[in-house]
Amino acid sequence: MSAVELAQALIKIKSISPNDNGCFDLIETELTPLGFKIERIPELNSETLLAKFGTSEKVFCYLGHTDVVPSGPEEEWTSHPFEANIINGELIGRGAADMKGSIAVFIESLKKFLTNYPDPNFQIWVMLTSNEEG
Repeated sequence: MSAVELAQALIKIKSISPNDNGCFDLIETELTPLGFKIERIPELNSETLLAKFGTSEKVFCYLGHTDVVPSGPEEEWTSHPFEANIINGELIGRGAADMKGSIAVFIESLKKFLTNYPDPNFQIWVMLTSNEEG
């Protein structure tokens, strides 16, 4: 799945804080084939996904979140907040900028990086919460 396709798929998931509603499942299907080991950590009213690649002592960690704040009145949007439409070359939807688009681009970057450097001398972690906005 390309970065744009992944971003659109994530935006279409109505993951209003603190509910992930399936974003982690989608992200896991992208990271597992790359060799990431996935751990789900239950929190008081949310969940954290921790994906780890490699065994070196050094760690590079990408931190983020899959939850979004409520969209407000949907009729006031020029494009439905959970449709992930591309209008005039821009991806429109709840979470496109904060931060589902960023997650998708990072995963696409990981795919390219690990193709060229399959055995980096550091660990790569992806740590995401479903309740940053809350």
